[in-house]
Amino acid sequence: MPVDQVLLPDENPAERADPSEPVPEEDWPKLPRRIQTGKLDRAAFVYDQGQDCYFCPAGRALTFEQIKTKERNNGEASVYRVYKCPLCAGCGLVGDCLVGNAKRRTVSHDQHESARSEAAARLRTESGRKAYARRAHLAETPNAVIKQVLGLRQFLLRGLDKVRTEWLWACTAFNLRKLIRAKAVLRREAVPRLV
Repeated sequence: MPVDQVLLPDENPAERADPSEPVPEEDWPKLPRRIQTGKLDRAAFVYDQGQDCYFCPAGRALTFEQIKTKERNNGEASVYRVYKCPLCAGCGLVGDCLVGNAKRRTVSHDQHESARSEAAARLRTESGRKAYARRAHLAETPNAVIKQVLGLRQFLLRGLDKVRTEWLWACTAFNLRKLIRAKAVLRREAVPRLV
């Protein structure tokens, strides 16, 4: 879930004092959903570190099933812990939860999940929101200019090295635009104004 879409605990009905208790039925429409499918997002499932399980909005425990390893494109291996609900039949949320012909809901997380949780917790604090507001302009403006003004909405080349080169060309163009504008300002200031 993108950082700007992180729900605060009081906005996400899945975040409740006792996750083994079901979310009230009137709060089901407020549960976080995936944009692509409209099905329940992983944020609707609460992880209990003490029991090493997830709890679904219906209060059922998704128990640890297996560990999967997946190699990424950069050669780094990601280790995923997979949790499955033992019984989804008869649940009132089954239509909102299961995708396709699945019989049971699966939720997984990788070795970086704790770092993401800590970052989301920091973002929920007042100082975290202020820091994000300061950073947002600095980090997002170059991306927006490269996408909108320079028209780089997708990469034309394939392969990580070629895409990296294409991205560096776009960043160079962005930086040259900034330098040209800064030089124009300096020229205007250097030329004496005639009255």
